[in-house]
Amino acid sequence: MENTGESMHKSIIIATPNTVFATELKKQIEAVNKLNRVEDIIVSDEDLIEPLEVLNKKIGFKGLIITSDIAKKNNQTRLDYLSDLLVTIRERYPDLVICLLSKEKVGHPFLNEVVHMGIYNIFLQNEDLSINSILGAMDKPKSFSEVSHLRDVDYLIPWRRVSYGPQAIEIKNNGEEGTQKEVLEGNDRKVKIPNIKLPKLSNSKKRNDTSDELEMLDEELMDIPIQKEIIMQEKIVGTVVIGVTCVAAHLGATHTAITIATYLREQGHSVALVEANYSEDFDRIHALYEGEKHHLWQKSNFDLHGIDHYKYRDSMSLGEILTGYEYVILDIGDLNSTSYYDEFFRSHVKCVVCSSLEWKHHWIETFLDNLPIQDDLNFIVPFGTDDVISDIQKIVGNYKVIKMPTNKVPYNTNSETKSAVKTIMDGFIKTSDQKLVTRSTVLIACLASVVITALIFGTLVIL
Repeated sequence: MENTGESMHKSIIIATPNTVFATELKKQIEAVNKLNRVEDIIVSDEDLIEPLEVLNKKIGFKGLIITSDIAKKNNQTRLDYLSDLLVTIRERYPDLVICLLSKEKVGHPFLNEVVHMGIYNIFLQNEDLSINSILGAMDKPKSFSEVSHLRDVDYLIPWRRVSYGPQAIEIKNNGEEGTQKEVLEGNDRKVKIPNIKLPKLSNSKKRNDTSDELEMLDEELMDIPIQKEIIMQEKIVGTVVIGVTCVAAHLGATHTAITIATYLREQGHSVALVEANYSEDFDRIHALYEGEKHHLWQKSNFDLHGIDHYKYRDSMSLGEILTGYEYVILDIGDLNSTSYYDEFFRSHVKCVVCSSLEWKHHWIETFLDNLPIQDDLNFIVPFGTDDVISDIQKIVGNYKVIKMPTNKVPYNTNSETKSAVKTIMDGFIKTSDQKLVTRSTVLIACLASVVITALIFGTLVIL
């Protein structure tokens, strides 16, 4: 029988940036038991410790319901920092019952760390979630066996440069402003731990001098995964990944991604087009192609004009897709709302779609302000005139700015769009001797070999 959470009254803090969700959750928690009380709703990780200190002084049941998108900076979710924050809370408030509502899919290293720190009340986005299941887990926490599968890690998901697990954040209670200190551990590894004044939490790094900048650059370089390409004598071998995003939503990232995919397919390359956003556009395209009025949810991918389209699904494995094609195009869309944020920066070719309208050019400036340092962006301007291209070039500096001509049907390219895509793909267009040998290619070759051998053997027998 499902536990309704009525066994004891509870004092709870809700931590989520979604205030509408938090307000509704508060209403339902207090409706289940009139003695239940939501003490506070916190929308930022930096404001979480102070109310927890107050809650910790109360007698009775104490709980925290926290969503994984609480730790954000510049619209980027910092899951590694959230992991450090959770282990700090776990150590500092041992009687606190924590429920984590996570948007991350199975295989994410963040979930692995949460399980290993002993937090088992984890609810994933695709689970059936109710107020009774949350309060029930607070009364009777989930068992290790229920969440042990979350320890399995997909190593293609970017994570900490050095995998040493979450590190507790040191908090000073005397109200003094702490300074960052270094702690020497095990193998002479220096871990920077900030002393933080209540109630704020911050582990931001400051660039004080040139040496600090060089140190941070080294760390960023070491974050780069094993190369998916090998450059030998200026030849590209392996899968080329193209990320397509935009400075704001609904500016044409999907249209641009399809245009690039179409050009590459016309050149005879194997191409996968991956929907790396929540728009459901690929479901709509598939339904229109099949002449259906409703989404074909049961199918997660489809072939259209020789391009394999992969619809966004929580269970989608990008690693498996990367091994089978010469080109993989990620239709990321709005960079601030995708779970493939890091994959954009890992792409070989990075495309940023922006508006040609002058009053929307401030979106480009905002995008650049929130962007990590990059040296290889392509700003793509649909319907852009030469004057507009010149204006945007002044905004973006040394980045490439490319005019994408009018093309109502992206599955049909013309000479102008082909020229634009060539400019975008500069240095990453493969020649015929650089084809990727995929598993399916090898299988077909083996089958052909068997058939030919059988034919030859049969002929010899007849003779």
